[in-house]
Amino acid sequence: MLIIGSFMHATELEMALSILEHNGIQPSRILVVPMSGSENVKSAIPAQTGTLVEKAFEISVATGTALGVIGTSVGFALRLGPLAWGLIYTIAGMALTFLAAYLLLRRKHSSPGKRRRQRAGRRPELTVMVECEEERAEWVSQILWRHEAMSVGRHPYEPS
Repeated sequence: MLIIGSFMHATELEMALSILEHNGIQPSRILVVPMSGSENVKSAIPAQTGTLVEKAFEISVATGTALGVIGTSVGFALRLGPLAWGLIYTIAGMALTFLAAYLLLRRKHSSPGKRRRQRAGRRPELTVMVECEEERAEWVSQILWRHEAMSVGRHPYEPS
């Protein structure tokens, strides 16, 4: 059985390899391949772009729309009527949400965990291939998952 896992380069990968070797998987049965990333490859999923102001504006427009509907409904029972209260709720909702979203997004982008979040969206740097017996395949897969593999796959493999 051939177990294949993809990882970011980290100490967790080295720990997984050490556990596998310590528990009887021969180093000659483990292959670690560094992946070369090409900057010209286009992803099928578009990258998230936009400034903090643009993101905050998008959030505030959505919230303002929802609050405008609520304001219009409430306005039927109030003195100024549904149109005025719908506009009041929309403008107030957009302004408050824009301010809150901008402050939260700004704090999020300057937080200490930023490096970890940036790594999460990146492509795998290393691929690990482990050749083992069918009986140990589940155990090897679990070791890779426990040590932060991005993905793990299996392939039935019979050496010739």
